[in-house]
Parts: sequence; C-alpha cells; structure tokens
Amino acid sequence: MRLGKQLSMLVSDLRSECGISQVEANNIQATGSQVALLQQTQQRLYDDHEWPHLRVRRPLALVSGQRFYEPPADISIERIEGIDVLLFGSEEPYRLKEGVELRHMARCNSNRGETDWPPRRWRFSEDYQIELWPVPTAAGAEDMPLVEVVGIRKLGKFVDMQDRASIDGRLITLFAAAELLAATDKDLASMKLAQAQKRLSTLRGQEMRPRTFSMFGDRHAERCAPRRTHVREYR
Repeated sequence: MRLGKQLSMLVSDLRSECGISQVEANNIQATGSQVALLQQTQQRLYDDHEWPHLRVRRPLALVSGQRFYEPPADISIERIEGIDVLLFGSEEPYRLKEGVELRHMARCNSNRGETDWPPRRWRFSEDYQIELWPVPTAAGAEDMPLVEVVGIRKLGKFVDMQDRASIDGRLITLFAAAELLAATDKDLASMKLAQAQKRLSTLRGQEMRPRTFSMFGDRHAERCAPRRTHVREYR
C-alpha cells in the first residue's frame, strides 16, 4: 500500500495517467479542479470501504455518575466499531453491546438517575454523544475501568500540496483518472477504471475486510442490582 503520498505528487501522477502536461503554467486553471477531484475520490473511497490501517483505540475517561461522553475527536462517529472495557482487577477486557432499549431502561432507568456497575451497553444520544448504560457508579476513582473507543480515524488534512493522503495514493490516482477521462477518452477511462478496480481488489485481499459491526458477547447479566456489585462477582 502506497501511503503518505503528498497531494502534489498525486496531482503529478493524475496528470501522467491522463496524458496531461506536467508544466504548471499549462495547468493554472485546471489545478484547482484536479485537486478537488483527488480530494473527492479519497473521501469516496474512505466512505465506501474498510481501512484497517486507520483503526485506532482512544481512551474514554469515565466519571462516576456521568451518563454522556464526547466521542474521540479523531474517530469518525459513523466508524466507531466498539467500546472495550477492562475492569479493575481483571485481565481480559469485554466489549459493550450496542443499543439501549426500553427493556434495558425497565431494569435500570437512567432517566430516573438510577446507576449500576459495571457499564454493559452503549448508544449514541440525540446530540451524538456516547451514552453508557447503566450509568456507571464507583466507590472511588481507583475502581474506574480502563475504557477504549475503537474505530476508524478520520481522514487527515488533504488541502495543501504538502498534505499527505491517508489511503493508497495509487488507488486514488487511478479512480480519479478514470473519472477525469470519462468525458474525453472512454476507452482509456475504462482501462484506468479496470486498473483501479484491480488495485482495490489487491488491497482488499491484503488487509481489507467487508464492513461489519462485530461485538463480543457481554459477560454480565443485564440487571439493576439494588447494591453496588463488586468486580469479583462478575467473573
């Protein structure tokens, strides 16, 4: 995978693929549209496919009695894959299940200020915050678990010529070339599109996978205990 190619290099590669002069004086009016096409192509590829090399884990600091949390700034909200929790004194983390429904609120109603331990589910609030269920409560800060949000990070800045692409530069260039040539040379455009699809297939075979939302099983019973439940009772 050809990662980290500067935007200036992709512009040059695009011109080469399309048979466009590399002389900057001949591209004064076209450079802006060429850059925009590369930006749009990267964004479209990012949206349409899984990119494991962009997967990151970001800590989420829990606060006793706090229900809502801001998601990590550098992870796309729609690309959050899960939330992992490592309880104090445990060796293996577990993944929170997604979704908080009426049946869960019937067991432990966050709207009435009810809390329990440990957190077992999550969802997005109307304000796109992360809501945990039940609202976590702990005797002290030392009891708070280690929590990580797992997901695909956002694309990096890709505006100035020195900015670097976040995904495969060759793939971006070929798809952009196919689109740029579509109106002037359909045969060449078809060839570039075939090359782009082959490149995508190769990358998918190397490290990409279909976009799925995988959740590990929750090891904890979903009930609202009348007392604080200690970690050892959940093992």
